[in-house]
Parts: sequence; structure tokens; C-alpha cells
Amino acid sequence: MFCPPFFYIKDSVFRGKKQTINLGNSNENANFLTSRLANYFDKQAIEKLAKATNFIQRKSKLTAFKFLNTLMFVYQQGKELSLLDMCSDLYIQYGIKIKKQSLHERFNKKAVAFMKDVLHRVLESQFEIANKEALSVFNRIRIKDSTRFALPAAYAQKYQGHGGAIHNGESLISIQYEYDLLSGNAMDLRLTNGRRNDQLDAKENTHDIVKNDLFLRDLGYATLVFLSQIIEKGAYFLNRLNSQFTVYYDENPKEKIDFKKCTKQIKKQNLHYLEYNVLVGKKEQIPCRLIMTPVDEATYERRIRKAQKSAKSKGYQLSEEFKIKARLTCYITNTEKDKIPACEVKKVYSLRWQIELTFKVWKSQAKVDKIKEMNIYRFECQLMAKLIWLLIHKNIFKYLTHCVNDNYQNKSCSIWKYYKHAYQINDMVRKIINKPNKLKQWLESLTDAASWLFLLEPKNGKTTHYQALKALA
Repeated sequence: MFCPPFFYIKDSVFRGKKQTINLGNSNENANFLTSRLANYFDKQAIEKLAKATNFIQRKSKLTAFKFLNTLMFVYQQGKELSLLDMCSDLYIQYGIKIKKQSLHERFNKKAVAFMKDVLHRVLESQFEIANKEALSVFNRIRIKDSTRFALPAAYAQKYQGHGGAIHNGESLISIQYEYDLLSGNAMDLRLTNGRRNDQLDAKENTHDIVKNDLFLRDLGYATLVFLSQIIEKGAYFLNRLNSQFTVYYDENPKEKIDFKKCTKQIKKQNLHYLEYNVLVGKKEQIPCRLIMTPVDEATYERRIRKAQKSAKSKGYQLSEEFKIKARLTCYITNTEKDKIPACEVKKVYSLRWQIELTFKVWKSQAKVDKIKEMNIYRFECQLMAKLIWLLIHKNIFKYLTHCVNDNYQNKSCSIWKYYKHAYQINDMVRKIINKPNKLKQWLESLTDAASWLFLLEPKNGKTTHYQALKALA
């Protein structure tokens, strides 16, 4: 049964020298993005949403647009942002004199409904690259994960936690986020209480699986029920093997995979990987490919230390089977070998880390996890304002990445560098969002800067996500 969420949608080296990108056929995309950015801040559309949710019921100096604008552009103060700060901003920007108590009263269920609809509007009208060439043999490459953080105990009634340590505190919130790596568009964005785990999310959200989608997800989502649904609907998965899954040889459904024997074979023959056709699960066995890659000694020891620490806190000891498996990284996939060869599996799965990087930006730069106790409706409004700001800039980042990809082979933009710059020019962006001509000039300037200011610099010879995508072309 589908559980309604809080909100739901569907090799040249640059050495500091400025490199100007020739937009060429990208002008169409630039014009479209400019109009889309202006549309996100369309005053009439925003006021219409406010009236539909009853957030605005009569004429007031504090319009819905001004309320949204202040929430979106003053939150950089993080958890120190106060009602007085917002009152001050409204006076400086719009000459509105409003008392703290009056502003406090505006944060209610209707304000939350309004902010939810604005976020919904942004998600539904995301920027699409015009005439985008197919980059993949798959329809979409869907990566999903969740990030959790503790909240003040006063929010526990709505956002339940587990109690105990801070990360498992009395109140905990989870943000479920999924996007398509090919288009860059968000597909799922929800706030839930922290007790709702990823397995339950995977079980209850199988309604939008489309044929030829590729799902890259963390272990928490990879339930047998979910994997079966993917196969049934003609889609694909690539996951790490859950240690709780029982794996059998395809040619002998009653014989379990001997991971100790596999480890010895890899070591003896000095293999980069070992592949078998297997059946996963005891009852309803799922046919797929199992690809095993060896890990170095440092990685093995780190895994054992982490597992021993967890086992000690829960009062049990590590099994010998776990220690054997810890020497391998095991992947399972139902893709054909010509779609994802075994030698490319590790590279393709590494694309999943793009969402971890996104969460890092959300926490380190947007500080979504820095919360002080306040009116819960104000907390939800401020959090959604942050998410709206982040998603709008994600569209801009997507466009810049497209421009760099088109002009420079194997080059891409760094999401970390882009957002850091976006915060630095926040005040300037605020001044030009309702001035289409200046918005277009700003976008052109940003495009010129992308190839030298936001360029992604691979570390230690690691593959960039754009290079990994090429493995699927």
C-alpha cells in the first residue's frame, strides 16, 4: 500500500586561465533556462498558490512572494536565524514594518501547505536540456538515498526517533531523495520521521518503475520484494549484495555460493573480478549476475574494525562467513553483459556516490541539519525554503555541466564548487531574479566561468561521474 508522504513528486589542464565556452546551439537551452528561472519567481503564480492554500486570504503588505523571498535568501545564518532577522530583512528589502509576534503567527499549517506547493511547482517544472543526445542504453539512471538528522525533542510527536544517542534521538527526521542522473531531475523528495527505514520506503514506492530504468541504490533499499518488482516491470538494478541474502549457483539452485573458494580463486589467478550467474533468495529465487571484486588489506581491516565495533555494542561476535565476505565487494545485477560488462560494474555503481555528495552539500553548505527549537511550522517552512533554493540552483548546475561536457572532452563541473560560489553571490542573485535581461547576462557570465571556476578535479586518478556515464553509452 502506498503511504502518502509529507510531500512527494514525481584533457587540457586549466591553470587559472579563463576559458570561454562557445554556446553555439546551447543558446536555445540558455534562453529556456532563463525563462524557467524567471517563472520560478513569478509573483502572480506564487500569489495564486498562496490563495489556493488559504495562506493569503486578504490584501496584506506581507505578500506570499515577499514571505517566500525572505525565507529563501536569509537562511544562510543557519540555526541562528531569528524572527527579528526576518523582520529586519522585510523592512530593508520591502519597507515592511512587522512585529516578531505578527510574523510568528504567519507560520502555521497554511504556510506549510503554501511552501509545499511552491516546492511541488519547482519539482514539476524542472529544466530539460533541449535536444539532449541519449547518453545511456537505459531510459533513466535512478539513484536514491536518504539522509537523517536529529531534531529538538519537541518535534518528536511528528518526527519520531529511536531514543538514545544523538543520531538515534527522541526526534529524528529523514529526507528521502531520488533523481535521474541522466536528466538531473528530482523524482522523489519527501520528509518522513526517522523511524521509517529505507526497506519500508522501497516496499511502498514501486508505483513509478518504468521499463528500462536502471536503479542504483544503497543496501537498505535492496529488498528481494523490490528487486522482484524491478524485474517484473522490465527495469534493471545494480546493487551491492546484502549480506543477509542467500546466494545459489544458477546451474544448481540448491548449492550455495562458496565465497571462501571464490576468494582463493581470485587470489590464485590474480583476477580483477569473478562473475557467476546466480539465484538470490531461498524461496522466490531471483536470477541475476554476481560480480565479486577483491579489496585491499586496508579496506578489509577497516570493514572488520567497523563490524566488530557494531557487534560488540549489540552483544554478538562476527561469523567466519562474514570475515570471508569482507575480503570481497559483491555486486548483483539483472542487466545483460552487453549493457554493463563485469569490468564496468564497479565504475557504474560508483555513480551512486553522487547523491552522497549532494547530501554533503546540503549539510555542509546549506546546513539543513542545523536546527534550533522553534515553532514546528516555522521549522518546516524554513527547511522547504532551503530545499527550493537548492533545487533551483541544481537546474543551473545541470545546465553548466551540460555546457562543459559539450565543449571539453571528459570534463565536468564540481557540484561542491558551484554551490560554494552560489552562496557567495546570493545577494546579487536575489536582486536580479525579477529582471530577465540581467538574469540572462548573469547566466552567460556564469557559463563563461564554469570551465575554469567550477571544473571538477579528479583525485588520485579516480573516475569522474561523467566518465562513468560514458561506460553506459
